[in-house]
Amino acid sequence: MKKGIYKLVLVIVLLVLAVGSCRKAGSWLVKSDDIQHADAMIMLMGRIPDRVLHISDLYQEDVAGEVWIVEEGSGSKSMLEERGVYIISTTEQVYGAFRDLGIAEESIVILPGGATSTQMEAEITRDYLATRAGTGQTVTNQAVTNQAGTNQASTGRSGTNQAGTNQASTGRFGIDQAVMGRSGIDTLLVVSSASHTRRAHQIFSAAVKSLDHPVHICCSPSPYTDFNAQKWWKDREDIQDVFIEYVKMANFLLFEKRHLK
Repeated sequence: MKKGIYKLVLVIVLLVLAVGSCRKAGSWLVKSDDIQHADAMIMLMGRIPDRVLHISDLYQEDVAGEVWIVEEGSGSKSMLEERGVYIISTTEQVYGAFRDLGIAEESIVILPGGATSTQMEAEITRDYLATRAGTGQTVTNQAVTNQAGTNQASTGRSGTNQAGTNQASTGRFGIDQAVMGRSGIDTLLVVSSASHTRRAHQIFSAAVKSLDHPVHICCSPSPYTDFNAQKWWKDREDIQDVFIEYVKMANFLLFEKRHLK
């Protein structure tokens, strides 16, 4: 009889702990670092409006003077262009929004590479950091070009391409000489949607470990994200976000991390 009571109490305790942990599952995904200044900040591609708004706020607050984005994979876009059809890319939309929000053109750096995942964004960023530091590490992505050198589309209300392409003198790996002249990057602020920040921090931190110089990775979740971390189980989209993030995090830690280039 007493053994049965002990088992029942144990089950109840375990259930309480499990429920308590699940209730905090959403909050744990949100990684927010208290940082006053970073050498640069990078906006991860994905959900665009909330991340662009937060980048704009951080830039106006002078948290970082450089804003980076990794060129997003365009899929079949090139095939459409071969047939004379031009569709503005997500990267170009973000660049146009940055400029419309008052971010200086010379502060925006677009890293080419056609990334299709957070891990690819981290690898391309790592290679750029290595190049900026002059470590001599092999750069595996395409030539990195400062957006001041290659002026891509700035979009207005009509969504049309309003800017031409102006070539500037570039240094090794296509990096603009003005960029190469700036100091190395020691602190990088990663900006993303709230539920994505924990996994993004894990991936970027793992990627920069191979650099010859330490780079501190910080995260700033967008306050414009429509994600209720405290009561995530009450909304279908929040439930999906939490489930997907934990599945992707497990996949990275168990499988993809060991293959990080």
